[in-house]
Amino acid sequence: MKKWFIIAFLAVIILSCENNINKNYFLIQTGIVEQDDTLGVWFKAKIVNRPSGLISDHGFYWSYVSSSPGPGDDNCISLGDLLDKDNFSYFLPGNQIDPETKIYLRGYTKTDNYLSLGTIVSFEFNKGSDSYPRIYNVTPNPSQWDDTLTISGNNFSLDPDFNIIYYNYIITAPWSECTRNVDGAVACYTPVLESSPKMIKIIRPRYAQNAKTDLYISVRDNITDTFQLDLKPPEIVSVSPSEALNLGTIDIRGPNLGYSLSPTEVLLNNKQGYVTQQSPGHIYVLIAEPNVIPPGKVTLKVSFDGVTTEKTDAFTILTPEIVSCSPLTGNPGTIVTIVYRNIYSSSKIYIYFNSTAATITRRYDDGTNRLEVRVPSLPSGETEISLHYYNITDILETKFNIP
Repeated sequence: MKKWFIIAFLAVIILSCENNINKNYFLIQTGIVEQDDTLGVWFKAKIVNRPSGLISDHGFYWSYVSSSPGPGDDNCISLGDLLDKDNFSYFLPGNQIDPETKIYLRGYTKTDNYLSLGTIVSFEFNKGSDSYPRIYNVTPNPSQWDDTLTISGNNFSLDPDFNIIYYNYIITAPWSECTRNVDGAVACYTPVLESSPKMIKIIRPRYAQNAKTDLYISVRDNITDTFQLDLKPPEIVSVSPSEALNLGTIDIRGPNLGYSLSPTEVLLNNKQGYVTQQSPGHIYVLIAEPNVIPPGKVTLKVSFDGVTTEKTDAFTILTPEIVSCSPLTGNPGTIVTIVYRNIYSSSKIYIYFNSTAATITRRYDDGTNRLEVRVPSLPSGETEISLHYYNITDILETKFNIP
């Protein structure tokens, strides 16, 4: 009688965080963690009591903090469904584990009705005393060009000159900072600012500019495992002018803009803009042929190095307008002055009287937004004057009179 009471009591504690215990529970024995040299650890578990029922998920919960890991804030390794096997395992690489820190682990299974939690084991990962440098973490991550990065790990050199930082993604890097191996692959490095056996400080160079960049360290020709650096996405804070013109230039401003050495793509309502200049925090874009933008609100996208940012209603393209004609009466051949607005360059303006094109005799480039045109040969009467600019047409409200 006492024996059965003890088994039932253990089942309540170990097997279900919801206390939904019946005869159909799964009993899971978490195995002793096995370390594979300094490469990582093997998590193992075994189902020692398996009633009928489909296991929809299985895996491991582990925690540095909680001595009873489970759903919530603890780390979860989900391995999916489990059909006919009683043993399951998972290898966790050493560069994902804090060394010399106690870790609590337990296996689990899930069915449609129950979450069963296994027995708990604890262990500490020993990085070992090998001479190979190890990277445990890099902060901040994600980062941006010119950020100071702190690399934490082990077996670094006290002498900064012996710690060589390499990156796998290289484009237009200074050749003096690059080496080529026997296979022809190129790797580049950056100077170390400060170093100790467990810490290195560097400045992230501009050629380490991909959205995902692998960093590794060579210490006296011993190479580390890699650590992936993520890139901070750009942000569009403002666009000036807020009311722009086709064939004009806009200035896009925001953090993480204007540093990239690789091509920057700018789309304006999904039409290509032309980057003319970049500086930290700025990208200057020309709205040029053939990608002129229809009047109205513009959605702006900026992409480079594998990251993209988007801003809707970023700025407005103004509508070209014809303002006035002077004089408003005259015979064919009369020279009249047309005033317009919201047009960057007059070279693409065409003036029509009714459906007949007028000859432009002079285009003023003094900022007065005016043209001189010759009235075409038309019969007497009122005539409609229209301005045509790319695929946009604007009609003067007042008619022109030919006597």
